[in-house]
Amino acid sequence: MKPIVPVALRERLGEDATHAFYHYIESSGEQWRDNVMTACTERIDLKIAHLASREDLIEGFAAIRQEMANLRVELLRWSFTFWIGQVGVTTALMALLFRLLKP
Repeated sequence: MKPIVPVALRERLGEDATHAFYHYIESSGEQWRDNVMTACTERIDLKIAHLASREDLIEGFAAIRQEMANLRVELLRWSFTFWIGQVGVTTALMALLFRLLKP
């Protein structure tokens, strides 16, 4: 492949220096592309890891929500049981009070 270098520069540097300069530029460009590709790959890997950790968090929060809903139902059951018990005790005390106070 013939290097595309302006004529004035080629005349000033000479053929050997022009080829060396062209190969230097090409190798620098390849190295730069490799560095950019490596950086992009690392960022993509970090994004994927971040998304994976986000999915874990979402699953964890979903499990916590489910557990809170189950606890709420359990709390409502116990509250209802306590309320029924209180009504029963109050009724029994009122019946006992009416029997004791009956002339």
